[in-house]
Amino acid sequence: MDKPQTWKQTASRKHSLRNERLKPYMVSDLDQRLPQVHDVQERSQVVFEDALTQARALDRAFQETGHLKGPLHGVPVTLKDQFNIKGVDTTLGYWAETDNPLWGLTVNPRDPRLTPGGSTGGEAALLALHGTLLGFGTDIGGRVPVSTEGQEHVPSSIGPMARDLASIVYVSRSVADAKPWELDPKCTPLPWNEDTFQEIQIRPIVVGLILDDGVVRIHPPIERALRELSAKLQAKGHEVVIWDASDHFEYIQLMDQYYTVDGGEDIRRDIAVAGEPFIPHVEALVNRSKAISVYEYWQLNKQKVALQKRYLDKWNAIRSPSGRPVDILLAPTTPHPAVPHRRLRWVGYTKIWNLLDYPAVTFPVDEVRVAVDGVLKTYQPRNELDAWNWDLYDVKAMEGHPINVQVIGKKLNEEKVLGAATVIERIWRGL
Repeated sequence: MDKPQTWKQTASRKHSLRNERLKPYMVSDLDQRLPQVHDVQERSQVVFEDALTQARALDRAFQETGHLKGPLHGVPVTLKDQFNIKGVDTTLGYWAETDNPLWGLTVNPRDPRLTPGGSTGGEAALLALHGTLLGFGTDIGGRVPVSTEGQEHVPSSIGPMARDLASIVYVSRSVADAKPWELDPKCTPLPWNEDTFQEIQIRPIVVGLILDDGVVRIHPPIERALRELSAKLQAKGHEVVIWDASDHFEYIQLMDQYYTVDGGEDIRRDIAVAGEPFIPHVEALVNRSKAISVYEYWQLNKQKVALQKRYLDKWNAIRSPSGRPVDILLAPTTPHPAVPHRRLRWVGYTKIWNLLDYPAVTFPVDEVRVAVDGVLKTYQPRNELDAWNWDLYDVKAMEGHPINVQVIGKKLNEEKVLGAATVIERIWRGL
């Protein structure tokens, strides 16, 4: 019997085989362009030839017919390699970093010492480098990659990523107009509601402002940006109410239980079929807890629905000073800007919306500025996580890095979220 290989040996073997299979690039100046930026990541699954073949076919079709083949005709689109595409390898991302034995460590294009987030960090880095116009990522705990790169992302299980909000709106509308529910039974048959998207842009909006989730306090630049943005909204006639998020930790604790309900069985089976050893951090994940019973899982779902109802009742009960209901929430995306590799721990500001099934869009509104962003010298961290976050704060090192916020709406209110974000972006830009 052959001696079992370690995970490092397996990764090295696969890396060598992959390099042997790669054909010379058809884009002649690609290798000359890449060194001009930081060595952001290994080129994982290279499909340039297929993409160029398809592009030429689309060019010919347009020349012959004068008609476009769909709303994204001619637009370069990239996908996180977690999507199953025929003839292309698929991997699985499951942490707030982008690092694995096959492709190596992906870094933040703004500063290679910092993480691009994860597990869709490669897509975020590519967008930041203008390597693509539109990308698609996946999300199970929040919009971290788009926050650290200053991109936009509307998440559910899959969401679009782009360099501007208008592109997010365009692709969201296009996906809905394509009626995906006719091909995918998991999709809700819900057409795009243009009236909802437009209506919220022509009236005063009531915003619920989240500044603190009661667990980890946000860094001073993020709080400053949120308060300044709120003041600008109010100056334009919109209303802002402070949102009490002290109950969020209870929701997040329940969310965490869902990650390991099968005791890691799904991952164990894939590993067994492949005959490969565990990567250390994955092994720690699957060994974190034992599988629960079907009855226990039912009870977990029952708790989830009860918490969803409680949050919905809370939302419906809150009124602005003029007596109007809250339209959307405005919150930090993370409690910090981009941070060094393997230092990202708290995603509570985004994870809660996954549990509640609320749509959210993330976008940049400012950047860290040493001249105005200081340190709260008298601040005493409230817990270990808060202390960790405060230890990350270095205003000089963070100078110029994007400050992202997120707009959150009720379930299936994507058009309202995008419409409100459009208004907020205009006000932030001074338009």
